[in-house]
Amino acid sequence: MKALHESDGAQVRLDPILFVDDDPRFRECLASALRKRGLEVESVADSTSAVEQLGRGSFVSVVVDLRLPREMPPFTG
Repeated sequence: MKALHESDGAQVRLDPILFVDDDPRFRECLASALRKRGLEVESVADSTSAVEQLGRGSFVSVVVDLRLPREMPPFTG
């Protein structure tokens, strides 16, 4: 289910946000806070998983930890 956002009195469906961070506590804390605001959030721990998620669906926004370990070039898959 996609999140709903009120815009000028009309409800607009938003695609989910993809959040990429290797720190599990921070990742879940931020994802939980965004969900409480009514947003749909997918969260993953690494760039490989992020590329897989990007291949499965569309996201309105991608939030990435800039200090992720580099197991692959970021988002080139």
